[in-house]
Amino acid sequence: TDILRATGEHIIIVVIAVGIAVIIGIPLGIWCARRARAGRVALRIVDAIQTIPSLALFGFLIPVPLIGGIGMRTAIVALILYSLLPIVRNTLTGIRGVDPIVVDAGVAMGLTDRQLLRDVELPLAMPTIVASNGFNRSAAAWFAIPTRLNRPCSMRTCGIFNRGAAIQR
Repeated sequence: TDILRATGEHIIIVVIAVGIAVIIGIPLGIWCARRARAGRVALRIVDAIQTIPSLALFGFLIPVPLIGGIGMRTAIVALILYSLLPIVRNTLTGIRGVDPIVVDAGVAMGLTDRQLLRDVELPLAMPTIVASNGFNRSAAAWFAIPTRLNRPCSMRTCGIFNRGAAIQR
């Protein structure tokens, strides 16, 4: 029963992090595609977050009010931060990869910017956003990071069982 409970907690952490990262990442990627200069700055910030080692990230997050402390909330925030880069980058790549002729045809038909995004650009960019290699790496990180980080967060997720097996060998 311990392994089922730990697996359940692990899945809950991953689902929450996935949902929030997608809710933040896709609009941020769209914004980066629309505003080139500001988008480059935002992308560099997300790049920099990705390079912070996980233990150091927890060191930064623990003293932050409302987020900090040791527990599930800190792990979810860390997962969200680590998951943003592939989602933002793939959204940006997908939006920029839409054929300009198709976008011009939408403009010629009288579509507003919002309609153009919703009806033309996002449907054409969706394969890049969802099926690209970066999104898959992000999904793998969502499952692996709680396992790696459960000790600093004092959580009992599946990583406890993984470490126990490694110690017994």
